[in-house]
Amino acid sequence: MSYQYPSNKDAGSSYRDHRPSSGSSLMQASAQASTSSSEGIPSKDGLGPKIWTGTHFLPRFVRAAEVPGEGMCYFYDDGSHCKTVIDGEAVNAHWGVTKAGKPRKRLAIACVTCREKKIKCDPDYPRCVQCEKFGRVCKFKNAPRGGHNTSPSTPPAEPEDMRRMGGSANPNDMHRPGSNSSASVSPRTTYRQPSPEPSMPHKRMRLGFDSSSSMRDEPPMSFGETAKTSISWQHRQPIELPRIHENVLNRAWQSDPYVSDPQSINTVISSFFVHTDSTMALRFLPETAFKSWVIGNAHTKSPEDLMLTYSILAVGVALSGGLKRVAHEYAQVARYAQHRAASGLQLVQTRLLLALYYLSISDPDEANVMSSAAISMATCLQLNLELDKSINAHLTVFPYGLARAAYAESRRRTYWACFVLERLNGMFPNRLSTLDARDIFIRLPCEAEVFEKQEESQTPFFSANPSSSSKLVDTPLSLSAYLVQLVSLWAEVMSNIYRVAQGVPLDRDTAPFIESTRERFIKWQESLPERFTYSADNMELAAQDGTLSTFLTVHLLHHHGLIKLHRHMCTSERLSPADRLQYLWRVCEESSRVLDMTSALGVLLQARRTPLSAPPPFMSHVILEAADVVTAEGALSEVSVLLDRLAVAGAVVDAASTVWEEARAHRAALEHRRDAIRILRDSQPGDAPSTGGKVFINNDEEKDSRRLPLGKCWQMEEPMDTMFGKFADIDVFRTESHFAPCERVASGEPATLHHFVGVIVLIFLHRNSVIVILIVVVVVVVIKTKTAIPAPAVGPTAACAATPAMPDGLDIDRTAPLNGVVSAYAEQVLACTGRDDWASRIEEENSGDNLAADLKELFGRGGTYSDPWHNVSVLNTSFPSSTPRRSELQTTSAYLLPSFKYVPFLPRVSFDSVQALAKGYLLPEKLHPMHDGLSPIHRDRLTREAAYRPLLYGVRDVTDVLVLICGHGGRDMRCGIMGPVLREEFERRLEGSGVAVARGPVEVDESGEEKGRIAAPEGQEEEGGDGEMAARVGLISHIGGHKFAGNVIVYIPPGLRVTSGEKHPLAGKGIWYGRVEPKHVEGIVKETVLGGRVIADMFRGGIDENRKILRL
Repeated sequence: MSYQYPSNKDAGSSYRDHRPSSGSSLMQASAQASTSSSEGIPSKDGLGPKIWTGTHFLPRFVRAAEVPGEGMCYFYDDGSHCKTVIDGEAVNAHWGVTKAGKPRKRLAIACVTCREKKIKCDPDYPRCVQCEKFGRVCKFKNAPRGGHNTSPSTPPAEPEDMRRMGGSANPNDMHRPGSNSSASVSPRTTYRQPSPEPSMPHKRMRLGFDSSSSMRDEPPMSFGETAKTSISWQHRQPIELPRIHENVLNRAWQSDPYVSDPQSINTVISSFFVHTDSTMALRFLPETAFKSWVIGNAHTKSPEDLMLTYSILAVGVALSGGLKRVAHEYAQVARYAQHRAASGLQLVQTRLLLALYYLSISDPDEANVMSSAAISMATCLQLNLELDKSINAHLTVFPYGLARAAYAESRRRTYWACFVLERLNGMFPNRLSTLDARDIFIRLPCEAEVFEKQEESQTPFFSANPSSSSKLVDTPLSLSAYLVQLVSLWAEVMSNIYRVAQGVPLDRDTAPFIESTRERFIKWQESLPERFTYSADNMELAAQDGTLSTFLTVHLLHHHGLIKLHRHMCTSERLSPADRLQYLWRVCEESSRVLDMTSALGVLLQARRTPLSAPPPFMSHVILEAADVVTAEGALSEVSVLLDRLAVAGAVVDAASTVWEEARAHRAALEHRRDAIRILRDSQPGDAPSTGGKVFINNDEEKDSRRLPLGKCWQMEEPMDTMFGKFADIDVFRTESHFAPCERVASGEPATLHHFVGVIVLIFLHRNSVIVILIVVVVVVVIKTKTAIPAPAVGPTAACAATPAMPDGLDIDRTAPLNGVVSAYAEQVLACTGRDDWASRIEEENSGDNLAADLKELFGRGGTYSDPWHNVSVLNTSFPSSTPRRSELQTTSAYLLPSFKYVPFLPRVSFDSVQALAKGYLLPEKLHPMHDGLSPIHRDRLTREAAYRPLLYGVRDVTDVLVLICGHGGRDMRCGIMGPVLREEFERRLEGSGVAVARGPVEVDESGEEKGRIAAPEGQEEEGGDGEMAARVGLISHIGGHKFAGNVIVYIPPGLRVTSGEKHPLAGKGIWYGRVEPKHVEGIVKETVLGGRVIADMFRGGIDENRKILRL
């Protein structure tokens, strides 16, 4: 999956060489940029993609901003800028302009692989977007590519992958001789050559979307060994880097880095402001004024000014993913200076930035020291008071050339940064806070525009009084102000949980406290103006404004506070069953919303065309908390969906780990839990897997059935979060759930009186009217479905074929429930191969033409049209393809279900026909609401277009009943044995019931009126001819659930009518059955094919014409 937040494989590739070519400056950043996906997706340093034109790299896009006299302009990392619109033509932000100053309209370059496949190539470095997505070899005829050549700016002996991992190939890079000027003294010029950064393994060879091979010197680890590794939420041990001698640090502190290389230093400072939003420290410096001050005071900065400059450079390099040793050198100078600098606002800000730097490299001890020192100095300077009431009220000249109003706002924001950082540093509340919200008497942060213009702030004063939150509903504030309010409330909850965990009771009853605090969270949420409420559109706007990280932090923190409030505020034994049930429901609901938000973020980041800042550091904490809840227990039938959600969450956490070292521990914990769930998925009740979990059968007699449905379930024994102890975790100690009655009815059991009493009790417990309505609707729909789909008895007859024996160790699972065991899909594509069996993975079939491989390249994981809300399932079938009149033409046929379309002639001479099939028939006509935040161009790319349909002639409606049987022996012998037997039995029984069975290819008359005939328009059914029912029976490839062999899908065409002339009750639907044996075939033909009834005992699920998944 391609994210704006980069993956680990790109770590350390930006700002690779923070030195000018002269080698005489102090730790300066060049404009070298990192790898990113093209399509305008920026890298982790916030810059645009690194695009190779065949002779040079294009300047990388930094940001868009207004320029007096020119209007809106794009700025690039080489210091240049251009208008966004030139001569009436819009400029592509990432392609820029030509030498003639005209908008660049094309790159005129494509890699060899994309040329061969005749697909669009989005150049990027070291691989293009398409090759990166599918793990293909990417070679350019006139440009170096990672893994094959070296960069034009990299010596041949230094492969790109080594530089990406932070290594240095040139041994002289770190001790180049400097000039004699004291202004350009560099620590690297006077101390011994430091050892390079600790070596890291090269990235693993990619084998597939979910696997990678280990390095040769890295022995494989069993799950048990993996479980013993450290996967706690604790901080990682920081990487030790060499220290610089104090004499060198002192000379460096006296030198202005801007003097040596203005362009490089400007680039790093720009990167710092790009990423400020992603940190826990509010932006306490106005960007425009500060940059002007840096340029205009190149030789007149005070030691305190230089100290702050070095701390900004350290954070700018660290958050952009630059070389660790470069950021480390900047930080050492700033740390040395803060011990010796005079007291003042610059000292507080420097220590804050150093605390952020140490958090980014997972050094909590140093971060604590710097944070505590910053808070101590902030208290001495009375930053908790407005400027006019503080000891600095008499000042008339202010740092950085700021006006008095801007300096007052800078003081406020600096103090709020201390307040927020102290609480969101990942160590609170175990590390107690020292700033008391009741002692703060300053205004909330103002809007960014007001700060940039240095205008007087009119925001209200902060109030720690909970009752005052309701007064702010009609007072619009900045997003940072709402963050401060929420952090205060969240910290109050965490502090109370900490005290309860230490055995200190609350001042009042727990349940009323939880409810009143929840009301405060709700009131805070209601106070948000429309533009700050959570939605896909607002997330897109936040990305455009450069405030996405704050936007995410605000909403994730809101959900996290509610999770903690209901999960840890009270021990389980002190709760009534009703309260426990309600709290459990709320915990799971909030956790699910976090994962939904993560999925929406993934969709947004895949579609973005402008740079985004680095991920917020607190995000991985919240995601892991939510994952801890949703993976505590569940039904094995839901594992596939859960693992998909965790995969998206894992990708986001992995992205955060490229900037914040702490997230690597979270990533390891999440991967460990995913591995454990996978093992439990393949386990049986009674097994003792070494995963810290168990698999069991949930039934009526089971006392701890909890919230789980009947049947096979899993449960994890220990939570991932152990901060407050297992006994203070409501998610671990659960009791009998009142949801069980609804689940028993849904599972198909008789609806007895005590079941409905349970439903009534549940409705009474939830006072929220919306919840009541939803629950009632669920119960009514379940009961209605149960009565509308009868379950006739299906018994064997004497004439049926015998059930074949299964291989040893591959028995049929006859105990697990079948209902709902269907992976959600929107369309099934059946590629007609004329063969009965295929390779285990059909996309790897080497028998000639492989339509499945081409379609999976488009719709598979990471594909161009991959959409989790419109899953296209690609299968092979034994049906033969139709033969065109001109036999020399290479074509393939395909069925599209439940669209009930047959594509007889799909040309296989180019990829264009596959694109036409995808755009004309397979993509959705309307995108899921989760895609609302996409740009119009991207939405158009992911939706169906009727203009592509005429490119595929002869497409017709399916009028035959299709009986599809999994016979994929190459994947599992159970289906390979059962499938052919069932096919023969179905054909025999259908013919015996008067249904014509077609066995050859579908004949399409290409002459006369039939030639070029297009299927009936959408929404219009094609009647079934003379009323005679016809059917086709074929084998298909893997559809999931081999242990339930035989697996059968019966598709009833929309226009089918029964013998009485009425419309078939199941017309337009696909019905999935499992555990089908030859003795059941006669009953399926009689009840489902002819009678339109579903057999509940074997029913796995289904789908209708509207692509709605059917379950009992």
